Amino acid sequence: MVITKEVNILDCTLRDGGYLNNWQFSREETVKIIKTLNSTGIEYLECGYLGTNSAIDEGTLFSSLEKFSELVELVENHSNKLMLMINHREFDPKKITKNDFVSGIRYAFSKKDLPIIFRNVSLLSENGYQIFLQPMNTESYSDEELEQLIDLSNLLEPEVLYIVDSFGSLFPEKLLEIYSFLAKKLKKKINIGFHPHNNLRLAFANTKSLIDFKEKNDSNRNLIIDSTIGGVGRGAGNLETEVLILYLKQKGKNYQYQNLLDFIDEEKTFLGKKNISENLLYFFSGLIKCHPNYVTALSKEKIPLKKIIEFLENLDDQKKSVFNHLSKVAF
Repeated sequence: MVITKEVNILDCTLRDGGYLNNWQFSREETVKIIKTLNSTGIEYLECGYLGTNSAIDEGTLFSSLEKFSELVELVENHSNKLMLMINHREFDPKKITKNDFVSGIRYAFSKKDLPIIFRNVSLLSENGYQIFLQPMNTESYSDEELEQLIDLSNLLEPEVLYIVDSFGSLFPEKLLEIYSFLAKKLKKKINIGFHPHNNLRLAFANTKSLIDFKEKNDSNRNLIIDSTIGGVGRGAGNLETEVLILYLKQKGKNYQYQNLLDFIDEEKTFLGKKNISENLLYFFSGLIKCHPNYVTALSKEKIPLKKIIEFLENLDDQKKSVFNHLSKVAF
């Protein structure tokens, strides 16, 4: 089945990846990451935290929208919808004004704060921001509490309501149960998002299960999947953006991965994550049912990642299944 435009990617490398370097991305690094991700055609790019109650203004921690604007002015012709995250209680809603550089705000809150977020979220909406509601540890919500979350969401009409696997503890069965509960009662105009973590090594499996389920049962709203370059993030990390792009391209999405693969090639180790390129190649070989010895052999050569993927993709089925020596292959 060819997937539709209804599955979108939100990359949060500059925000979730900040747990690994205390958000100390340099301006040069930040601009390079934004430009690289912009070239892929992914729909959303979350660039860091906004905390107007904080005096800290470093890397991808922003004390004001003006500070963020100074950064974005260094990026030419970005086509992504740029996002920032706000944690409830860490900002003053009176300091929020309209900003042409920021398309949306991810508003994160704990379950105990659910009854008191309405005013703040409403103020953000009134200033023209798309709202991505982030109920932390969604798995902990009872059915009654999910009903309350849905009722509030139907009043606020955010762009997206998220299922957040904060502890990386969700199994596919529970994820689909929560998704079905939300999809049945949310207004159709409200999209559903998924923020996976990889503690159980299920970030991709959960995502694939959710996409498959949506294709069969709920085609009337968009599904937004979060990811990061190399899977960098808190704890065991997140779903890898490069993995998600390659998977969705196999299903018909028109993402461009060349610049992202060049970035991975150049970085080698990204925020402490090693073997990103080799892990991606083994994923891709499994995705296209290709003998893994091709990856083992090609990874030892100084061949660009995008060239290896192109070579593997163009092998016919018979060659994919049986490894042949590569000494005569020209790159």
